[in-house]
Amino acid sequence: DVDFAKSILADAITEIPKDVIQLHEFCLGGTVQAVHHQAHTIKGMAANLCTPALREIALKIEMAAKEGDLKSSCGLLPELEQTAQSTISAINRWIQSC
Repeated sequence: DVDFAKSILADAITEIPKDVIQLHEFCLGGTVQAVHHQAHTIKGMAANLCTPALREIALKIEMAAKEGDLKSSCGLLPELEQTAQSTISAINRWIQSC
């Protein structure tokens, strides 16, 4: 159902930036556990949306945080932000093409 897919993807367009901002805030002043949890959330959403590039970078952040390496986790944030923006652009293109 195209309308249902559009609805899910439209929600993702608003949720992805919120989740990335939250991760950024956790990197600035949160704990490694908060970074791990937020990266895991982003990874799950990306997997459900079938967006492998976003899922992969979120997984890298999650794994680094799981190891307790906050610096490495947060060092991947620019790549996550770029990938999230590319993902949102691709979703927008798909929605507009339908």
